[in-house]
Amino acid sequence: GTIALQSNLIGGIGGQLAAGAGSVISQQGVTISGIVNTSGGGSLRPTNSGNNSLSGVTLNGNLDMASATALERVINNLMLNGAININNGSLLNFEGNQTLAGAGSIVFGATGNNRVGVDGGGKTLTVASGVTISGANGTIGPGQLVNGSGNAIVNNGTINSNGGGTIVIAGLDAGIINNGLLRAQNGTLNVSTALSGSGTLQVDAT
Repeated sequence: GTIALQSNLIGGIGGQLAAGAGSVISQQGVTISGIVNTSGGGSLRPTNSGNNSLSGVTLNGNLDMASATALERVINNLMLNGAININNGSLLNFEGNQTLAGAGSIVFGATGNNRVGVDGGGKTLTVASGVTISGANGTIGPGQLVNGSGNAIVNNGTINSNGGGTIVIAGLDAGIINNGLLRAQNGTLNVSTALSGSGTLQVDAT
């Protein structure tokens, strides 16, 4: 079945929003906070609305931004213990100083201008050591919704072009500090911004 969320949802202590096998929570221009659990092919699926936000969310499961063009804003950090699939020109926009924590993954599909944005001006997205950003075609760089330059990424996790396409890291005026792994495994990783840090650059045999 489907839950259509058309009002903001505040997660209370012990509360959760859950989608089971084959079911969908449709986020229709609202803010969600708290715990979101999905299982058995169930998913949270945002529409292409600039009013969609995740605020201090713990996501245990799947955020579907691949079935159709979708837009999701992230504020107050995100604990990701599942997968966010981005395709068809969808945008996942981190606004302000944000931490992407947990042990989950963001996966770019092959179709469209897929983006992970860092937004707000002089802001930093920190990718935790357990997080992987991978897949086919996508851009990691400036956001599209809140104007401001001087943004940066601190990568303590893994960014891996492994889907036969190109992942681009570009447009970050303050660059990317890589303390984790930047890898081209089965595709191209295009780093077009200042790069520093103590991490690893790895290129696999084709």
